[in-house]
Amino acid sequence: MRGERLEDVEFSESEESDVGHMLSTVNPKAAAEIDNPPIPPDVSTWVVFKPRAGVTRMHRSEFPALVLGHHPEDGTLTLMVVMEPEDMMLETRVPFQSHNQSAFCWRHRRVGPGEADLEPRLKSIEDLLADEDKLGAVVDAIGKRLEAVESVMASDEIEVLERRIAVLEGKKGK
Repeated sequence: MRGERLEDVEFSESEESDVGHMLSTVNPKAAAEIDNPPIPPDVSTWVVFKPRAGVTRMHRSEFPALVLGHHPEDGTLTLMVVMEPEDMMLETRVPFQSHNQSAFCWRHRRVGPGEADLEPRLKSIEDLLADEDKLGAVVDAIGKRLEAVESVMASDEIEVLERRIAVLEGKKGK
């Protein structure tokens, strides 16, 4: 590059990643966080808030927080943090937790075993209506089968009762 002007130097542009090669090889998880920032949670979703260093309540350093708003220009959130039942506070411009931001940040809450795939399983109204129609057809088919079984059972019971009546009438006539 010595003796060349800056305009003459060709720079290779990699479209693979926004991070450098060293970070992506040394710490792939951190590189993935930079390349794929988290999807911000919807308003009224619960997240976990981590306050500034040294702030604790009853030996806890993470607190539930309700998302009140988004700031798309810098990717931060406005949170209503529940420190204790009677102690709530409003925190604004709270960034996502990352390898560079370990305090005064938020993270998604860890879901329990039954909740892991809850949101992807939610269906649209049209799907629910289609399912309702399918269930209605199944209920109708089951109802028809029950009517057939009940009619067979009823005819069998009627025959048994008629035989009993005949036996009783036979005893009565003697």
